[in-house]
Amino acid sequence: MSRKKKLLFISLPILLIIFLLFAFSRGKGNGEQNSSIKVSKGDIRDVAVALGTIEVKYETSVKSIFSGVVKKVFVEIGDVVKKGNPIFEISPTPTPFELASVRKDATVAKSQLENAKKDIERKQTLFEKELISDKEYENIQQDLQEAQSNYNLAKQRLDLMEKGSAKVGGTSLDAIIRSPVSGTILSRNVSIGDPVVPLTSYQPGTELMKIARLQDLLFKGVVDEIDVGRLEEGMKAKITVGAIPDEEVYGIIDIIAPKARNKEGATVFDIEIIVTEKGEKPLRVGYSATADIIIDERNDVLVIPEGAVKFEEEKTYVYLANGEKREIEIGLSNGLNIEVVSGLSEGDEIKK
Repeated sequence: MSRKKKLLFISLPILLIIFLLFAFSRGKGNGEQNSSIKVSKGDIRDVAVALGTIEVKYETSVKSIFSGVVKKVFVEIGDVVKKGNPIFEISPTPTPFELASVRKDATVAKSQLENAKKDIERKQTLFEKELISDKEYENIQQDLQEAQSNYNLAKQRLDLMEKGSAKVGGTSLDAIIRSPVSGTILSRNVSIGDPVVPLTSYQPGTELMKIARLQDLLFKGVVDEIDVGRLEEGMKAKITVGAIPDEEVYGIIDIIAPKARNKEGATVFDIEIIVTEKGEKPLRVGYSATADIIIDERNDVLVIPEGAVKFEEEKTYVYLANGEKREIEIGLSNGLNIEVVSGLSEGDEIKK
C-alpha cells in the first residue's frame, strides 16, 4: 500500500470522530438553550375530581290503581306532557273475587239507600204532625244523602270494572291514566295488550313509565376519600360530559355524603352537584361525566412548571438561564404548574 493510501485510510476514521464530536457538542448546546423557559402569566386551579353521570333531580314512576290490560298508549319516549294529560287507557280485567266483591258492595249500598228512602217517607208524616223534632228529621235527611253517595260510588266502581267507564252527574269517568306531573317521558315499560297489576298496600304494582323534569339536572358521582375533606357544599364545579366534551357545563355542590362506601376496593363518598349552566346541546340522562371541583384558583398570576422548583432547607429556589440561583416564594399548585408569589418577574428565563 502506498504512503498516500495509508494516510487516507488512517485519516478517515479520525475525521469521522471529529465530525460526530462536533455534531454532539452542537446538539448539546441547542438542548441547553431549549431547557430554559420564560416566566409568564396564567391561571391555575387546584381541583378535586369526581366521576359519575348526569341524572334528574326528581323522577316520577307512573302506576295504575286498578288491574287490566293496556288498551291505548297516548305518549312515547321523549314526549313532553303536562299534569293531567292522558298517557294510558286501561281495559279492566278484574279477577272473579274482585268483581264479586264490588258487586256485593253495590248490592249492599243499593239496599241501604232503599231503606233510607222508606225511613224518610215514614218520618215525613211524623214530622208534618210535629211528632219528631227538627233535629231528628235533619239526621234522617243526612242518612239518606250518605246512603245515596255510597250507592253512587259503588255503582261507579262497578261500571268502571265491568264496562271500563262510568258517569258521575254530567262527568264521564274512564279507565284512563293521566300524568301526575309535568315533564318529559324518560321510559315506557308497557305496550298495548300488556297486563297491568294495580298498586295496592300489599303489592308495588306495574311500573308503566317514568316522567321527569329535564330542567332539574344533577351530576351524581363519587369522590375519593383523600379529597372529600377539602370539599364544601356550594363549591363550584366544571362538568365535562363524555359524549359532548366541548360543551360548557357548570354546577355547584349540593350534597356530600356523610358516610363512605366501598367501590371496587376504594373508599369513596357520594356527592351531588346541581347543574346551573348548560351548553347549547341537550344533556341526556345517563351521560357519563367528570366533575372538576374547584377548591382554589388564581387568575392572571406568574406560573412556572413545578419541576423547575428546588427545595433546600425549607426554602424554594429556581435557577435562571444564566445559572444564577434565585430564591422565590411559591403559592397555589395543581401538581403540574405552580404560582410564583415573589422572586421572579414576567419574562425572566429559568431552567426547567
